[in-house]
Amino acid sequence: MRIIWTLLLLFTMGASVMAEVRGFKVMAHDSTTGASIDLYRGSYALLIGVSDYQHWPDIQSIPGELERVEKILKAQGFSVEKHLNSSNRELKSQFENFIDEYGYDKDNRLLFFFAGHGHTLDKGRRGYLVPADAPDPNESEREFKRKSLPMTRILAWARESDAKHSLFLFDSCFSGTIFKTRALPEHPPTISTATSLPVRQFITAGSAGELVPAQSTFTPAFVDAIEYGKGDLNQDGYVSGTELGLYLQQEIPKHLDQVPQFGKIQDYDLSRGDFIFVLPGHRVAKESHETEHQPPAGSREIPAVTVDTQVLELEFWQSIKESNDPALYRLFQRQFPDGIFSSLARQKLSQIEAERVARLQQQDVQRQREETKRREQEQEQEQEQEQQLAAVKKQQQDDKDQVPDIIGLWIDKKDCHISIVKDSAGSLVGAAWGPYRGSMQIELKPLIENQRRFDWKGGRRTDSVDPSLIDPKRKGRFTINTYDRNKLHTTTNICSQSAGASVTTFKRALSQTSYRVKPPRWVVSK
Repeated sequence: MRIIWTLLLLFTMGASVMAEVRGFKVMAHDSTTGASIDLYRGSYALLIGVSDYQHWPDIQSIPGELERVEKILKAQGFSVEKHLNSSNRELKSQFENFIDEYGYDKDNRLLFFFAGHGHTLDKGRRGYLVPADAPDPNESEREFKRKSLPMTRILAWARESDAKHSLFLFDSCFSGTIFKTRALPEHPPTISTATSLPVRQFITAGSAGELVPAQSTFTPAFVDAIEYGKGDLNQDGYVSGTELGLYLQQEIPKHLDQVPQFGKIQDYDLSRGDFIFVLPGHRVAKESHETEHQPPAGSREIPAVTVDTQVLELEFWQSIKESNDPALYRLFQRQFPDGIFSSLARQKLSQIEAERVARLQQQDVQRQREETKRREQEQEQEQEQEQQLAAVKKQQQDDKDQVPDIIGLWIDKKDCHISIVKDSAGSLVGAAWGPYRGSMQIELKPLIENQRRFDWKGGRRTDSVDPSLIDPKRKGRFTINTYDRNKLHTTTNICSQSAGASVTTFKRALSQTSYRVKPPRWVVSK
């Protein structure tokens, strides 16, 4: 009942509560004096990832990695703007528009995160961000410079901005003095009043010549530094930009041959402060005198940061309540285990899991249906093939059983005789002989696509002394006349002694005994 009443109270506040979200400010305490430090009234992040390149190797893992960065920054209270696969013009306009929108409020903190290819020229002195349409510098350095975004331009934007703190993170390879601090601190700096002074900080995944792998180590290490507090090296509840750089420089070389670079801009007025992330439980204080705690004068004890937990929880809940990502609700439960929305978060997780199970079951049913349909189609295809094969066999048998019109005795005007019969195997065979005692066997093969045409070739049997018929190798084609089925044409004259003899016409004899020339002894008439 208490939860329901509190929910009603918060939703009754409605627009007035949510209108105050932009009025929340991030606060910290001086570790020496205990004084409250106003850090930021607005937090904004620009995330740019290029995974699909026209002339460089693609980096397929970037979209998923940026999603993790987006989630952790939203949990930190950042308003996040994200872009993927930006071209040269898009990359420049995205930086310019973001700074134009948020860079001229002195109480803002800005975070820039680029994941993609980086490249250096002039022996590592000049660094560039590589957009999706940038060419290979080995093919055209001039075109590469025209299409890429130089770090000098990013430095200019950093100086032009009025935002209190700006942190630039590059999951890319670079070199150059902008990433190098002359004297790195031996121990992480503590929070002090000077932390609130302006600063422009830079962290990059590697130096020039170091290959940043396609599966990033830099991005998940950055997320772990904030989400799990691994970057809080001095255990004070905050992760500063300096602590983050030290942590990444110590952690990443444990896993691969890559050393991140970090440092502040070489401009005194913009290098005195430190970018701050407030860890869960310390994150936000409402902009109200009631939530600020002033320690007793002269006290050395560091007081805890006062947080309006209900309002912070509501802000976090409003940012994730439409999501279907279970990781966000688990993160919410870790940060607000006893919060007024914790039961809703559990219900949402149960709903997401139930939907996942239902979706898997539906996919299973769909797969079974598709498998059943596939098998039915295969069976239909097999049946159709069997039917087609049976029809072909039947046609072949019908053709075999049918007596072709070519069977009989044929005689041309030069008394060349052709006798064609069907043997016991159903094949067409015959004999050819003429008035010069030349004779030979012939074999015939009907053309399947045309029942009027038959290919023939000569056999070896002969009782002739004619050299052209002793070992016949002739072949040709018979064609039954379309208009008169008692006429037979052949492309080669079988009985002619001349090798060049060609087309001739035969007429069907009235009977198999209508011989004008006596057949050879081996011909059996029917």
